[in-house]
Amino acid sequence: MSQDFLPSFLEKLGAPTPATVRRPNTGRAPKALGNPCTGCPAEHQPKARPFVVEAPEIVLVEEAPSAGETKAGRLGPPRPLGGLRLSRACLTRCIPFGPEADRHEMRRRCSRYLAADLPRGVPVVALGDEAVYYFCRSRDRGADYWRGLWTRSAHDGRRVYGLREGARFTDDVERLVRMLRGPAPGLRRLEVVEDPRLAPELMSWMIAHPGPWAFDVEAYDAGAYPSRPGVATDPCHPDFRLRGVAVAWSEDEGAWLELAPLGPEVWRPFLDRLFSSPARKGASYGHYDEEALVVPRWVGEVRNRGDDALLAWLSLSDGRHTSLRLERLAVDLLGLDPWWAGFDKSGVGRAPLDLVARAAVFDTGCALWLCAHARDLMTRGEYWDGE
Repeated sequence: MSQDFLPSFLEKLGAPTPATVRRPNTGRAPKALGNPCTGCPAEHQPKARPFVVEAPEIVLVEEAPSAGETKAGRLGPPRPLGGLRLSRACLTRCIPFGPEADRHEMRRRCSRYLAADLPRGVPVVALGDEAVYYFCRSRDRGADYWRGLWTRSAHDGRRVYGLREGARFTDDVERLVRMLRGPAPGLRRLEVVEDPRLAPELMSWMIAHPGPWAFDVEAYDAGAYPSRPGVATDPCHPDFRLRGVAVAWSEDEGAWLELAPLGPEVWRPFLDRLFSSPARKGASYGHYDEEALVVPRWVGEVRNRGDDALLAWLSLSDGRHTSLRLERLAVDLLGLDPWWAGFDKSGVGRAPLDLVARAAVFDTGCALWLCAHARDLMTRGEYWDGE
């Protein structure tokens, strides 16, 4: 039997093979798995070990040490970040050199050191493009995209905060400190409705609201947890399920309607009246939010949807902003701290009700503000310059 037969056969079955199995992070030093430096293009270069403090609040990860640090054999203390207790590590323990293929190999080998350098569960600040690329395991979106925002490490799921040098560095650091130490951002008014029959006054008031107001849905995959890619964003998929809808009538006031437990039979009489009202309505991503309500027959129609936050942002764009995420709007235009903060929305189906309600209403308030802002700027013949 050919030596290549078994791996190729297992790959066709979708089973793991010795080449595809990832070793778990056991916390052991890399030496237990062999020396990553052996055979590396930088094998004989001086190395710098990480700067470690006890019980860090966060770990600052940069691309590489300085020449002075490799000469000393250890990274120096990190720059102050709002008084946070910091450890510091780098993608490589030496200074990368040579063509990009060699640099990539150096980073790949040193990733085994980095995995051991990061305390389990402690968040990371990824400073610069290469650090962001590493934790996202993709070069599609770098530090410009994730600056001041949270995401999740593609390696172990820990929270990762993007930073880059620039005019907004201080603001982004202050936001990082608030989101690690401070209370969660507040809403002036939040209503959570799990049964519309028990909140007749609120439902009647919302139905009669003259507008404008905005809405935003949250959905999940009924066939898998966490949700599979593309399922919770496709209202025509057979496993698409709507968890609920947020409605905001101001930037920081709104209601979360928890739809899934009672189903359309209970909710549709109320939702039909709400979404067929003559009030001007906006949505975060209009066509998706509308289809998520209409296709599964939660409502018969969405009447007078005149605003779309995504289209508003595009209409204001001069092409210089790096992201159309509502989180970017909250951070750069409103100076707010996003509620989701790196939450993996593939798990929204089982996320705590309070988190989903507050985050969704926060997003919807941002969408409402953006649509009003777009109308105001266009009335004056202006546009947002991305700064």
